[in-house]
Amino acid sequence: MASATQQLKSRLRDFDWITLGCVLLVTVMLTTLSVLRYTAYDARMFDLGNMAQAIWSGTQGRPLEFSYRGQTTSRLAMHVELIYFLLSPLYAAFPSPVTLLVAQALLFAAGSIPLYRLVYRRIGNRNAARLVTLIYMTFPIAQTAVLFDLHGDTLAMPLLLFALEALDRRAWRAYAVSILLALSCKVYIAAPVCALGAFLVLKGSRKVGVLTLVAGFVWGAVVFLGVRPLFAAPESISQQTSAIGYAKFYFGELLSEFSKSWLLRVGHGLAVFAPVIPVALYVPEWIALALVVASPVLLSSGPGPSFHYGSHHYATVVPFLIWAIVEAASRLHRASLERKTPGKTVTWQTALGATLAMTLLVNMQLVNTPLSPGYWSSRTESGLFPPTYARTQRDALKDRWLAQNVPAEAGLVTSPLLAPHLANRFELHIAYPPDGTTPPDLAQLFARVDYVVLDGLLDYIECERGEEPVGDVTYDWEIAMAALNRQDYGLVAAQDGLLLLERRVVGITDTAWEDHVLLQAVTHAPAEILPAPQAEFAGAIGLVEASITPLEDRRVLLRYTWLALDGIASQPQLFAVTHLEAENARILHVPTITMYPTTVWTPGELITETFEVQFPADIPSGQYTLTVGWYDSTQAFAFLTDEQSRVGAEVPVGQIIIP
Repeated sequence: MASATQQLKSRLRDFDWITLGCVLLVTVMLTTLSVLRYTAYDARMFDLGNMAQAIWSGTQGRPLEFSYRGQTTSRLAMHVELIYFLLSPLYAAFPSPVTLLVAQALLFAAGSIPLYRLVYRRIGNRNAARLVTLIYMTFPIAQTAVLFDLHGDTLAMPLLLFALEALDRRAWRAYAVSILLALSCKVYIAAPVCALGAFLVLKGSRKVGVLTLVAGFVWGAVVFLGVRPLFAAPESISQQTSAIGYAKFYFGELLSEFSKSWLLRVGHGLAVFAPVIPVALYVPEWIALALVVASPVLLSSGPGPSFHYGSHHYATVVPFLIWAIVEAASRLHRASLERKTPGKTVTWQTALGATLAMTLLVNMQLVNTPLSPGYWSSRTESGLFPPTYARTQRDALKDRWLAQNVPAEAGLVTSPLLAPHLANRFELHIAYPPDGTTPPDLAQLFARVDYVVLDGLLDYIECERGEEPVGDVTYDWEIAMAALNRQDYGLVAAQDGLLLLERRVVGITDTAWEDHVLLQAVTHAPAEILPAPQAEFAGAIGLVEASITPLEDRRVLLRYTWLALDGIASQPQLFAVTHLEAENARILHVPTITMYPTTVWTPGELITETFEVQFPADIPSGQYTLTVGWYDSTQAFAFLTDEQSRVGAEVPVGQIIIP
């Protein structure tokens, strides 16, 4: 017993706690940021929502099905991420996209294990192993891949490191398993595997090189030409269904775009390869291999653009760049051992130190994490967190509101930013494809689902470094307009701009339907005699009359009559919000957004909007003053409905008592 205790103490003393601490620190950082991006409603249907829905369908016995361009297809018809079947049991136990983000970050961190062993075996020095492990954990394109939703190539990144380490120690069974797992992550992982096989043949490792090349080629051919057609979606909903369509999707516009974007592509390529500049001259063949692996991405004309340094597509380049660093350090180490007299030559310590410094420098410039000074210069109201990770009070409202109002597993049309939080269902559609191609027909989408879930005050901004923030509060308005102008859809729940529209069930009576939905109506006509407005909003809109009528069950009927003034013609689309002195209680005027927007108002016209509001239980009972204001929808932060985007001043319109 004493001997076993002593051995345990000895192993604990020998354990590299410094490396473990660094790995854990970076892993916690990446995991936290990935989850924050999701909980802050910054992750989108493409791609986290797609992946979560597909993996959830796998838990239901479906072949990784997900909603795409108004239809249902399978991941097996596109990128063939068979590894998602391995994630399905975990997702079944913890059915949330958070599970996938955490699993991806942990798998990335696991890549440090074979890497540390490899370096320590090659050089026999803990500091060398520490340095290379830290380079891997902070490698810019590795971190951007981990922080960008869930993707098969990001999962393949650490698996390829396991394969390379097994290759180095000639552990063929472990090598084969790691290669097969990597190949299962995505159809085009076959390309870097084939490149590795050809490289090994050229380096003299003929047998293992040929076997690797054959494995990559056969796997790629089987899944690309066999599995994909077996599950193929109709060509009408996917450019990627056929082999030719797949190639066109990623490279079809290359010839027309390359002359305009070649310099930009070179810049992104430099961002990818910059961390290895200090060691590139010592391992040109490994750098060449990494360049071969990266070249399809650099030449791609896919949406995004896919050649952007932050794209997950570069994840498979990381193992080869890290291997180049290890190989360079190993060669410098061997050279130092072979020299009989010391000279003024570069040592592995210098090379790895310079590489780590370059890695951190590039990371600080390009990756949105606490390592970057830009991370701490947020323009939002949320303190130190930048927009990507800022979880606001309204995000917490979205969590509650979606859980309380959206039926589980019901078919939906929804906003791209709400979609990942509603992924566990068979029908989950967005109206606008992210690649700018022809959107699906809205009438067909509405016919497939039972509900439409939208954010009428979309609180999302894009803020590139050095540029002005960009937002679009109007993003969901066109969909809401299309649904509300149909006879079979009605608004059944709304809070702080969040809207739930339900499709009328066949057989429900007109009376029952009218009692179920919240009335939304607008009328307009030229004024026979111009009334004197009670208040004016920047010479564009006049408030003629406002009335508040209490109804049952915490419902209130609001009626506003507006006069279009001469200044309305020079204004962009404006929208009205009635404010209640309570949190998360803004009332968006849906009729004058969706049924008769201000862009079609004419001077001298009277517009009367009538709509019902049902206050949810989280609005405390009491007496409240209502005020109304108009806002400029073109302002980046219009969703805040504050004085910066307000047109004119707020006007009190009365009081209500919420029982």
